[in-house]
Amino acid sequence: MGLRDRTWKRFMRGPDQTLVADLYEPALSLARRYDRSCAYFSSTVLAVAARGFGPFIESLLSLGDQAPRPAIRLVANEELSREDVIAIIEGGDTERLTKALLARLTKPVDALGRDRLGMLAFLVQRGLLDIRVGLMRHGRGIVHAKYGVITDEAGDGIVFMGSGNESASGLIANYEKLDVSPSWEHPERQEHYRTELKTLWQDGD
Repeated sequence: MGLRDRTWKRFMRGPDQTLVADLYEPALSLARRYDRSCAYFSSTVLAVAARGFGPFIESLLSLGDQAPRPAIRLVANEELSREDVIAIIEGGDTERLTKALLARLTKPVDALGRDRLGMLAFLVQRGLLDIRVGLMRHGRGIVHAKYGVITDEAGDGIVFMGSGNESASGLIANYEKLDVSPSWEHPERQEHYRTELKTLWQDGD
C-alpha cells in the first residue's frame, strides 16, 4: 500500500484530530522520506503522532544500511528547547542507547510515547534524522515558512503547507489550517516545495 491508495482531504485544520488522524498518522506510516520546514520544532510531535512516526521508523530500521540518510530532514529556526538541543547534540553512546531502547520497548511507537527525547537522540545518532537551524543572512526576522513533503517508496508524495509547526501544540492544541495535495494530482507543487527545501538544506538561499 502506498500514499496513492488513499484519499486525502484538501483542507485540514486544528485543534481537532484531523491533522493527526487524517494526515500525520496515515501518511507517515507509509513514508520513506519526510522533508519539513517547520519554523518551530519540538520533540513532543513524536509522541503525539507516534502511530505515524512509529511505523515510519520501523520501516527505516528494517532497511538497515539501505535506509535513506537522513530520511527525515527538518529546517527550523533557532527557537529550539534546551532539552531537545541536548538530546540532539549530546545523545551519548549510540549502541548503549539502542540496547536500552530495544530492551525496554518492543516497538518504536512505544518508545515515542514514553521516551521521545531518547528516540530523538537515537534517530539523530543513526543518521536517520537531521535538523538544520536556519538563520536570516540579513535583517531581524526568523525562518518562518511552514510546509512539508511526505514521500513513499514509490516516489509519490503528499505536500502540505499552512500555519502549523512541528510540535504537539501545532497538531492538537492550536487553531491551524493546512492545504494538502497529492503529487500525482499537483506534481508542480511537490517539485516546488522539494526544490525549496533542497535549496535551504544546501545553504543556497
